[in-house]
Amino acid sequence: MTEDEILAAILDLHQRDLESWCARGWVRPALDGETTEYRAVDVARVHLICEMRRDLAVNDEGIAVALDLIDQLYNTRARLHALGEAILGQPEDVRNEIELLVRRTMGG
Repeated sequence: MTEDEILAAILDLHQRDLESWCARGWVRPALDGETTEYRAVDVARVHLICEMRRDLAVNDEGIAVALDLIDQLYNTRARLHALGEAILGQPEDVRNEIELLVRRTMGG
């Protein structure tokens, strides 16, 4: 999606806000030469920011914290997925030992 397309698609979005959010790193569109491309994740973040401002009256500091936490959660999920894939690649006895250790660690 181009900047014009995202501005047209999200009615309460103003160009100055979008530019500010990109400058702050809240939205990180892909740059292809001189073209800025807003991917699905960028559009979702813009919607989320708009909702937090409009519906929840979250200030900029709160938005920054919320987005940081969302990013941390996403990165943690990606790492856990990679770890799970690595474990699945292990022999069954190793997988069973890992499962046992995890259960003990989590108190189960």
